[in-house]
Amino acid sequence: MIVNKKIIILLLAVVIIAGLLFTLVIKKTFNITITHSETPLIADNAVGISIDNTDMIYGNPGAPVTIVEFSDISCKQCQKMHYTLKDYISKNPRKARLVWKDAPRSTVFAEGDALAHQAAYCAGKQNKFWQFVDMAMQNSGNLNEAGLKKIAEGLNLDVAKFWQCTNSDEAVQKIQASLNMAESLGIKNLPGIFIDNRQINADADMDIQKLISEYTSQE
Repeated sequence: MIVNKKIIILLLAVVIIAGLLFTLVIKKTFNITITHSETPLIADNAVGISIDNTDMIYGNPGAPVTIVEFSDISCKQCQKMHYTLKDYISKNPRKARLVWKDAPRSTVFAEGDALAHQAAYCAGKQNKFWQFVDMAMQNSGNLNEAGLKKIAEGLNLDVAKFWQCTNSDEAVQKIQASLNMAESLGIKNLPGIFIDNRQINADADMDIQKLISEYTSQE
């Protein structure tokens, strides 16, 4: 009986200690302060994004709202956003215009498709920029010389003139200048989307067309 009493007392002591420890943990949990730092859908501050006569514009050049798209032709997220933005502009030509900015990014797994961006720029010199980008995005796994020339042929471009331009210093410098701008703006993830120079949180779960529509209705 004495042994049983000792065991019971020991078990009770263990239970009491465990209860005290549990209570202490609960108290600490309630004392934790959680600070929320959510990124707004549209940045409060505007940045400076220069647009010149070499930039490609989709929609009405005189539209009151400007959407700037920093994009990589071979980026899947960029492709999805690009088609969504173009669709909005097509349906609302008087509300906004879309400006393309090149941002081909090199990664551990890929060199980036700077050549495809140079080719798109040169297709623009023959008034086929947007058609070229669409076709390049649809064939993003084949953006070597043969693939790019095939797209050019399908668009009835002057292929010799197109390819000479693609490999020119002018095309290289155009893409590099756009990349430099993306870096200076601190764009870490693509696509980088701006409405009237205010960055959109493209990572947020949102309806971008609805967001743009609400924004333009306030203008």
